[in-house]
Amino acid sequence: MTPSGRHRSQSPDSSVSFNHSDHASTRRSARRSRRSSRSGSRSRSRSRSPSRERKRRRSKRKEKERDKERRRKDKEKRKEKDERRSVLTGKKIKLKVHKDSKDLEMDANRQDLLQFLNSTCG
Repeated sequence: MTPSGRHRSQSPDSSVSFNHSDHASTRRSARRSRRSSRSGSRSRSRSRSPSRERKRRRSKRKEKERDKERRRKDKEKRKEKDERRSVLTGKKIKLKVHKDSKDLEMDANRQDLLQFLNSTCG
């Protein structure tokens, strides 16, 4: 019994022995097997032929060049259309607005009002 009044649990049986040297040797062999399996996978990736690697690099380079060419052509097409678009909405910006009869009437009324206000204040 401990001073706090609690019972301690009994220690494991002395009859059950734990051999430390056996445990250490199994850990070492497990490490060796892991190392050998890792190095095997590395050697497989290195075993590719240099000609195959060159072909892969060339095909990737060609693919990048094609993508660049496509992007450039798309950009040229957009410029050829010569339409300005809003950055926020993406809608076309009308540079020349055609006025109908209502718009012309409103413009005339606005001009009359402007002349009247200028004559009274000035």
